[in-house]
Amino acid sequence: MNRNSIIIIAIIAIIAIALGMFAFMQPHTSNGKIHTEIDFLSESTLKNGEAVEFVLRDEQNHILANQSINIIFNENGENQTYSIFTDVDGKGSLVLNNEAPGDYDVYVTYNGTNRYDPCSAKVTVTVEEGTAEASTNVVYNETTPGNSSAGTALYNGNSSSGSPLHYDAEYNFYYDDNGIIRGGQNDGYSAEYIRDIYSSGDMIDEDGNLQ
Repeated sequence: MNRNSIIIIAIIAIIAIALGMFAFMQPHTSNGKIHTEIDFLSESTLKNGEAVEFVLRDEQNHILANQSINIIFNENGENQTYSIFTDVDGKGSLVLNNEAPGDYDVYVTYNGTNRYDPCSAKVTVTVEEGTAEASTNVVYNETTPGNSSAGTALYNGNSSSGSPLHYDAEYNFYYDDNGIIRGGQNDGYSAEYIRDIYSSGDMIDEDGNLQ
């Protein structure tokens, strides 16, 4: 065996060892998927108008954007369920609306994908008397089929102005008596305007996703 052949074999061996070590160091579970975790960012004591905020990451602290998340808000033993998508920073939130003072359990669940393991987290939130002056911590994600925030007003049946909310099952949004959408990525728009856009196809890209 000549010297060049030995060098080539040595290089191949080094590459194989390096690849093996890289694969070993990845945070995979026994099923080959990557671990994930949900961390809460908001305070444990909040007022109506503020949000329970969280972020989804993998074990290497990489944020996971555009991932489907389920939120359960437990009020007096009754579960209210919401589905959202994490935003570009891996964050999501649940805005508190018209909740009585007291303690509430919030469960956040990620079902995982072919690449990522599922995970869940729970926090107990204490709602104080009063309403926040402005909710600045809610970011709607317009790049996903859903949005990165939901609000408990959808279950309480009231918007922040006290007007009853109505549900449009065809286009999946809530609107008040004035025909204004409350919550979601189209918050504040006229319901008729959004219906017209959806029906015309202007909000659907060539892959069939919302723009």
